[in-house]
Formats: sequence, structure tokens, C-alpha cells
Amino acid sequence: MQISRKTALWIFFSVSILIGAIFVISMLTLQHGFSILEERMVRKNISRATETFAERIRQIEIQVTDWSVWDDTYNFMKDHNQAFISSAFNDTMPDSLRLDAMLFLDSAGAPLICRISKDYQERFKTSEDFLKFLQQGLSDGYLLNRTGKKSGLMVEGENFVFLSSQPVLHSDNSGPPGGTIVFAKFLDAKELRFLGDLVKAGLMLRRNDSLQMSHGFLEAHKALTGGAEDFVLPFDSTQVAGYCLLKDLAMKNDLILKVLVPREITRFGDQLRYVFIFSLLAVGALFGYMVYIPLEKEIRGRALAEKKLQELNNRFEQVVECSCEIIWEVDQNGLYTYISASVKDSLGYDREELVGKKHFYDLHPEEGREDFKKSVLELFAQKAIFRNLENKAETREGKLVWLITNGLPVLDEAGNLQGYRGSDFDITQRKKAEDELEQNRAVLSRQNALFSALINNIPVGVFMVEMPSGKPLVANEMALQLLGKGLQASPTNQAMAEIYRLYRNGKLDSSAVESMPIMFGIRSESTSVEDMMVELPDGKKRLLEVFGSPVLDKEGKILASLASFIDITERKQAEAMLIQAKDAAEAATRAKSYFLANMSHEIRTPMNAILGFSALLERTSLTEKQRDYLKTVQSSGNLLLEIINNILDVSKFDSGHFVLENIEFDLDQLCVDALQICMPRLANRRIETSIRIDHDVPESLVGDPTRLQQVLVNLIGNAGKFTREGSIVLKVFRHAATGEDVVLRFHVCDTGIGIPADKVEAIFQPFTQVDESTTRKFGGTGLGLSICKSIVKACGGDIFVESEIGKGSEFVFTLKLRSRGENQNDITEVPASVREKFRFFVLADGQTNGETIHHYLKSAGLEMIGFCQEQPVMMKLLQDAATTGNFSSDGHSAVLIVAGNALPAEEIAKMRQHFPDGCFRAILLSSDAKIDTLDSARESGYNTLVPEFFTRRQLFTAITGVCLQEPTRGDVDASGRGGEPVYFSGCRILVVEDDMGSRRLLKEILEKTGAACEFVQNGQEAIDILRGQSFDICLMDVQMPVMDGLAATRIIRSEISGVLPIIALSAAVMKEDREKGMAAGMNDYLSKPLDAQALHSCLKKFCPKAA
Repeated sequence: MQISRKTALWIFFSVSILIGAIFVISMLTLQHGFSILEERMVRKNISRATETFAERIRQIEIQVTDWSVWDDTYNFMKDHNQAFISSAFNDTMPDSLRLDAMLFLDSAGAPLICRISKDYQERFKTSEDFLKFLQQGLSDGYLLNRTGKKSGLMVEGENFVFLSSQPVLHSDNSGPPGGTIVFAKFLDAKELRFLGDLVKAGLMLRRNDSLQMSHGFLEAHKALTGGAEDFVLPFDSTQVAGYCLLKDLAMKNDLILKVLVPREITRFGDQLRYVFIFSLLAVGALFGYMVYIPLEKEIRGRALAEKKLQELNNRFEQVVECSCEIIWEVDQNGLYTYISASVKDSLGYDREELVGKKHFYDLHPEEGREDFKKSVLELFAQKAIFRNLENKAETREGKLVWLITNGLPVLDEAGNLQGYRGSDFDITQRKKAEDELEQNRAVLSRQNALFSALINNIPVGVFMVEMPSGKPLVANEMALQLLGKGLQASPTNQAMAEIYRLYRNGKLDSSAVESMPIMFGIRSESTSVEDMMVELPDGKKRLLEVFGSPVLDKEGKILASLASFIDITERKQAEAMLIQAKDAAEAATRAKSYFLANMSHEIRTPMNAILGFSALLERTSLTEKQRDYLKTVQSSGNLLLEIINNILDVSKFDSGHFVLENIEFDLDQLCVDALQICMPRLANRRIETSIRIDHDVPESLVGDPTRLQQVLVNLIGNAGKFTREGSIVLKVFRHAATGEDVVLRFHVCDTGIGIPADKVEAIFQPFTQVDESTTRKFGGTGLGLSICKSIVKACGGDIFVESEIGKGSEFVFTLKLRSRGENQNDITEVPASVREKFRFFVLADGQTNGETIHHYLKSAGLEMIGFCQEQPVMMKLLQDAATTGNFSSDGHSAVLIVAGNALPAEEIAKMRQHFPDGCFRAILLSSDAKIDTLDSARESGYNTLVPEFFTRRQLFTAITGVCLQEPTRGDVDASGRGGEPVYFSGCRILVVEDDMGSRRLLKEILEKTGAACEFVQNGQEAIDILRGQSFDICLMDVQMPVMDGLAATRIIRSEISGVLPIIALSAAVMKEDREKGMAAGMNDYLSKPLDAQALHSCLKKFCPKAA
């Protein structure tokens, strides 16, 4: 009989279930029996464990009894015999008896002797320690045992102890008790293992405290406190645990004893179970072989078919999943029965949201949905195949997408429509691209129109050809106009004409392009610029500027060449006219400069005689009216000279011939000289003048001292012009410093009429003053401040002014100079002894001068006691200071500085009397004509003399010298005055000068020095006389008839003498004039009008016979 596959499987599963049920019932029965046997074994072991505990306590009781009824023990308790201790109660006794402690207490409960085993000696070092431990776990009555033995288990904290106590009696048990003996054995882990080995089980002991119990103990606690005598609980896969309840001696704590017993019966049951399972498996395998083998063929065949079907299905699913298209299937009503997962990416829907729930037309936008549904259902009714059907769909988020749909009808065997299968492809991006392309085409069309309009309307010809074919791409109207048919055949423009012609004919020869000069620049991948002349159809010639450049792609490859043409005919004509105008202007400037230089020379030559003789005349005996007339002549002459210098400076700036020097100079002395130059203009005015230089400003600098002094003289002179009374102060500060470069800030402050705010900028313009009334009232050319601004700007600085009407002005300018490099900040430094010992008093005839001296004293760390402007006040101040101060040879000394008019000698003497001998010094800062030498200053009672306009070095040299030396020997002449005049007796001087007035002036000046002078009128006469005579110095004019001074100097140097000092005397003051003289071989250069002191200094430098 052939059994069907279904029947065979039913029989197989029924038998398997029956066998399994038998197995389960058998296993449960066996397991229950084994559990009962195992529980009995555990309870037996619990009983054995408790008996073992009791036996251990009985052993300790026996040991206590033996010791308590021993007469020697009783006697010891009475008389404390030490022999008993040494013979019967040594230190090793607890270990030999397997005890941990042996304690003897007297009748009062005090410990007599205690022995502790080695394991607990560290814990209990004395008898009292162990007694205290027992008292914590037991009552006092137990330790003072008078009634009989007491034994049991003591609990103290986590410690468990077997304990036995008994009163000490005679051997016949007669009394009274002599004391108490207590023996103890700790039930620690070691002891528990020992007892466990006896019962062949693991033992654990815990206090009956449920809050401290582990899991097993907690369950045991609940069972035992509920009335159970003992409790059994599986411990792990190899052991089972039994629990019982114990009491301690003090009846304070319940103890739970845990007994762990190996699960030997359970292991046997497990082995038996494995045998039964193996037998069951063998029977099942035999039955399966008999039932399943006949079905193997059929099952394998079906499995293979299902596998192939599954592979085909998987392949289809993979294709569908990997496709960008949406694969779908709908029924005859259009309801989705299948749709691929790609619908999530395209439309945002999950499959579950569409399949069986939505029709295909539900995804169409609401607008036009009914028309779309109608048209598609008509195709369904026709069972038509539709391809590339463009339609819209709405995503889950409401966005509109475009789809292209293809579909095939699904028919059953009878040809009835079951539905449609097909695909949707998202063409939204393509639609957008098409729309953008259409928009771009429109934009491009508009841009092309705008570009064409722009190209055709710009006044530049544009021509572009494709490279390397040379095909014309762009040519605007201007290019066609400029490159017309009427071009003249020339090497420059023939190629362009040919391109134009070929362009008109629609043909182009590449060789014509290659021969163009513009193309040479393009082939080298650089822009080329050329000029070319063209002739227009109307016969006019135009000059074009042609620019040629390549058009490159991203890789740098030339795509096309671009040429642009600009008509530069008018520009070239304008440039030619500008060049002519420039040449004419430069010629005019040169003529102006030449004219001004000649005019300066011609004016300076007579001015030399005027000012020179005026200076000589001033030294003669004159009446007051004559002297007033002479001052008017000198003032007018100096003013005229200043105007000439200013005009020359403006000319230098205009012509670009202004050159700065770079030489070393003394800043302090330059400031003093600048102020002294301006002093004659300030005569007869109540104006205080002062120089205040900050302590960190270097003394020695490198720059152009002449131009710096010119700026200072202009500003100080300008301040004096507009100040009638008050003060003019020159201040110098260190503005910044970098390395050797230092920027100084100069302030010229006055108390004049001030400048309106709206005129501040205008005053720095040439020939400009504040207003017309200023010009009429104060005069001037208006060039001074303009020249100052030009000089300051040329030196890399800046100048500005702050002013207030009625209060005065402050002109500030900065200059960048170079320091000498060494430490120059020691100008104001004075020895420490001067700062510590000397105290200073200042008597000045003006507030400004007093403040300046105080500024310098403070910068040097010197103490100024007082300052005043009246002599009686100073006398009182000195008297008070001498009375109250510590002025003595061992204490302080006083230094009086008198600035201005000198005090009479008797007044100085009175002041000196207030101080002990050697404790008073006096320094005069004055230009008083009566006291003009050091000797005259000494005669007036002063220790030294300093000029009114002093340098920092002069002031502090005088202070240091006066303070450090004895009063009679420490006088220091810091006046800076010349003393004896310079004489040139025996010195022969040749003067070469064609102007008679200048010759007479030089004769007057030189004869007073004792020099022997010889005069000639031109360079030729000088050469002739030098060939026959010898001279020590030659003073040579530059511009002379017959032979000028430069030519004469060259001949002298080459033919007569290379060492004769030749000093130029010239009214030409331009720097290039000086350079020409030095280049010709001259040794120095003096400009006219001559200054007698400058001439003396120059002669002294070169004449060895000067005295």
C-alpha cells in the first residue's frame, strides 16, 4: 500500500509526540524521586553537621572540666603561683589543645592569665583585649560562673566562637569556687572547613539577620522563622544546600547553618536521562528512515522546483529594485496590486500605502484628474498598449513630477482583461532642463542682441577670428569703418585689408592670418600692441592703436584671436601738443631760474657792501639818531635778503632742484643760533624767549641743519612778527624712535594775535596771508610758511598749527632724523653728589625763563627750593632757607641761578653772607654787555657765566663744575663767548674780487686782523700774480670778467699749487653752485653778503698763522 506524503507526515508526527510525552513523564517521575532522595541526604547531613558542632563543644567542655577540678589549678587561683604558669600553662598550650584562647578569671572576674593561639595573637595582645571581646558578646553572669559549666556558640559581630566556661573547684568538687576558666575556639573559615571535612559537606554560618543575607540564606530565613526545622534549596548545578536554625549562648541571635552537599543522585539521574534520550533518538531515527525515505525523491524534486522559482522571483525583484523606473501592476479598475519600492524615491509613498488602497489616477494632480482617468480607462477598454505616455503625478509631499508611462494589458486564457502591467519613469529633471534651455535660449537671444548693440556702438573696432582656421567670428561696424576698402597697401595694414576683403567674399586664407603682425603676439600667448595708419574711403588718414590677445580655454589652448582698434589720431595730436607745451614750460622754468639766480647774484653783490659796511659802521662812534638810521638800513637790507632767499627757495621747489644734505649737527646749538638770528627783530618788545628741549632728545643728529634752521627761523620770525608782548618758546620732544632713526616734534608757541580757524590751511599756500589787512599792517611776501611746509614734507615730516584768536598760536612740525647711535641721553646727567648735596634757587626776570630752568633742573633730578622774579623776595627766600635748612660743609649747599639782568656784586655778597663759607654758589645766565667775560662775572660775585641762550650741555657743565670744585678754584667759563679776537699777523691773503664795494669791505675786515692783503680783479690777474708770489690763502670770487673763479681755480690746481687754500666768495647760493666750486678744487664756499665772524672762522681753519 502506497502512503501519501500527508499521511506519512501525520503518522510520523503522532508517533514523535507519543514518544516525547512518554519521555517527559518518565523524566519528571525520575526527577521527583531523585529530588526526594537528595533532600533526605541533605537533611541527614544537616543532622550530622549539628552533631559535629555539639561534639566540638563537648570536647571543649571536657578540656575545661579537666582544668577546673585540678587541685593545682585551684591552688593557683588562690595563691597565683608562678611555678604553675611556667610548668603547666606555657604559651603553646592553646595550640596543643586545638584551642584559640584560654582565660583564667579570679573570683572577682578580673583576668589572671590568658593564653592566645598563634592565629589570634595579633588581634588579642593582652588578657584585657580578649576579656573585652567576650564581654561584648556575653552577659557578666556567664563570665562570673559560680553554678556549673556553660557551653555553646558565642556571636560577636561577624565572629563565631565555640565557648565553654566552668568554675574552678577542688578535685572532689568542693568549694567555694576559686574563679572561672573560659576556653574558646573561633569558628572561622579554617575551622568550618575542618568540620565540613568530617561530615563530607561544605559548611557556612550566618547570623539570622535578613538584611545581611544573600539570596539562599534569605529564603532559608523566611522558611525557618516560619516554623520549619530545616530547609533544603538547590545551590548550583553541582551542589544542593540545606539550612537549619541554631541559638547562641546569650540567646540574642539566631544562627543559620548552611550545609552544601554534592548532587550525586542528580548526576546519576542526568546520566540515566542521557541514556533514555539516546534510545529515543535511535527509535526516532529508525522510524524516520522507514517513513521519510520514500518521500525523499518527491520532496527533493519539489524543493528544486521551488528553488528555481525563487531564483527567478529574486532575480525579478532585484531587477525591479535596482531600476530607476517604477514597476507596477493594476487590476482592470486601475487599483494597484503591485508596485516596486522605487516609488518611495520618486513619489515618496511606501508600497503599503498604494497596493490595494489607491488607483493609478489617484496620483494625478486634482486639476485634470477626471480627464486623465477617462482617457486611460478608454485605453483599458480597448486593451491597448500605450507607450511614452507623458503625464503628471503628485508626490506624497504635494510636489508635482512628470512621468513617462508604458503599459501592457494582462489577459486570462479567455482573453478577458485582468489588469495592466507597466512602468513609470521620472522625467521631471528633463522637463526642467528643457524649460531652462528654452529660457536660456531666450536670455541668450536677448544677450546677443545687447552684445551686438554694445559692440556696434562702442567707439572701438572689434575683430575676432577662430584659431587656427582663421574663420571670422565677430566684426563690429567700427572695425569695418576703420578697415575699409580704401586701405593703402603697406606692410603694416595689408594683412588686415586682406582679411576684410576675404571676409566680405565669404572666404578666408589662413596664410593671411598667419602673416599679420598681431598674430605674432597671439602665437606667443601674450598681448601685443601696435600702431597702424589707415586711409578711410573719404581719403582721410587715421592712426589706429591695435590690441591683439588670445582667447584661451581652461587648459590654456588658444581658441580664437581678438583684435581691437582704437582711433588715437586726436590723442596723438594732443600728446604732441602737450609735449610742446611741456618743453615750453620747462624752458620758461629754466629761464625763470636762470633769471632769479642772476638777479640774486646781482642783488647780493651790492647787498654784501651795504650790510658789511653797516656792520663796520655800527662799531664806530655814532649819535643815537645815526645809530637809529643805521639800524633801519640793516633791517631793510636783511629783509630784502630774506625776500631774495625765499624767492630762490620757491624757485628751487618749482624746478625740482631742491636737495637735502645729510650731515652731522648739534641740535641744541642749532636751536640757539636760530633764536639768536631772530633776536634783532624782537628788539624793543616785551617778549620773553626760551628754548626747552626734552631730556631724551639726542644732542648730536644727522640731517640737513641748514634747512631745519631755516624752518625754525621762519617760524620764530613769524611768531615775533605777530607778537607784541608775552613769550615765544621753542620746544623739542622725542616723538618716536626706530633703531638709529628718531622722529622729533618741534613746537613754536607764541602769545600773539592768533589765526582764525578758517584761515589755518590757507596760510601754508604761497603768497598767502590771513587777510589783506594783515598784509598792509605786518608786511611780508607770504612765502615763509609755504617754504616751511615744503621743507618739512621733503624731510618726511608734517606741519600744522593750532591757534586761538587773541591768545596765540602753536606751530608744530615733525622731522625724521638719524641719531649718532651712541647713548646721548646723558646730557642732563649730573653726579649723584650734586643731586644729594646741592639745593637750587632761581631768580629770573620772566616766568617763561624760570619755567625753562625749572624744567631742566627737574629732568636732571635736581631739587629747586624756590623761584621768584624779584630780588627782595629771593633775598628773603635765601635767608629763610639758610635759617631752617641744613646748609653746612657736611650738609647742603645753595646754588643761585640768576637769569636775565645781573644783580650787583653787593647784592650777591649779601646773599652769600646768609650761608656758611663754601656753601653758596652763583651762576649768571645773561647777555648783559657789562658782564661779558668770565673775569667780569667773578668781579660781580658769580662763580661762572652762561649765555642767555644756552645749550643743555652748557648749563649742566656749568652746574657740575661749580658744584664739584672749590669756590675759589671751581669757576667754569661756560659762556661760550669768544674772548680775545682772532689775529692773522704775518698771513698773506690774495683777494680776487671784481666788485669795488666788496673789495673795500674785505679790506676793512681783513686789515683789522693784521693780515697782509693783495687785491686783483679777475681770475687771470690772480694766476699771473700767483706764478710769481706765494700766499697763505686765496679768497676767490666766482663770477668775474676776463676769467671766472672756477676756471682760475682749475688752472691753479693743475699748474701752480695743489695745496693753496682757495675759499670761494660768491653771491650764487644754489647748492649746485657750491658743488661746482668744490668740484673745481676750492676748499670752502662763503656766500654773500659776507658775515665777518663766518669769514674769521673760515680763515682760522685754513691759516696756520692765526693767533
